[in-house]
Amino acid sequence: SVLQELNLMCNRIALADDEFADALAQNRTLQVLNLYNNTVGVEGAKRLASALKVNQALKELFLEGNQIGDEGAEALADALMVNSTLHVLILRGNKIRDAGARSLATSFLFNGALRVVLLGDNLIGNEGAQHLANALECNNVIDQLMLDNNRMSAIIE
Repeated sequence: SVLQELNLMCNRIALADDEFADALAQNRTLQVLNLYNNTVGVEGAKRLASALKVNQALKELFLEGNQIGDEGAEALADALMVNSTLHVLILRGNKIRDAGARSLATSFLFNGALRVVLLGDNLIGNEGAQHLANALECNNVIDQLMLDNNRMSAIIE
C-alpha cells in the first residue's frame, strides 16, 4: 500500500525550505495534496511550482487560504505550462489579483490536463476575469472555473 492522499490542512505549514518540495518532485504515488489554510505564501508557492514541473503523479492540489498572491499564482502558472497530470487546482482565498489571473489564463492555453480551477474569494477584477474568459475559448478541457466573491463589476464578454 502506498500513500495516495496527504491532508495537511490547518497546520501553519510554510514550506520554508526545499525539503517538502523536493520530496514532492520525486514522488510517484501521491495523487491528492491538501494544504488548505496553511501559511504557504509566495515562497512556498514557488517551491511547490518547482516540484509540479517534474512531478508526474499529483492530480489534485488544494491551496485555499495560503496568501500566495500574484507572485505565487505566476509561479504556479509557469509550472502549469509543463505539468500534464494536475486535474484540480484550488486557489480560493489567496489574494490573487488581475496579474495572477492573467498568468493563470496564459497557462490554460498550454495546459491540457486541468479540469477544475477554483479562484473564488480572491481580488480578481474585470481585467483578470476577461483574460480567463478569453483563455477558456481556446481550452476545451477546463469544465469548471469558479470566480465567486471576487471584484468583478461588469459583464464579461
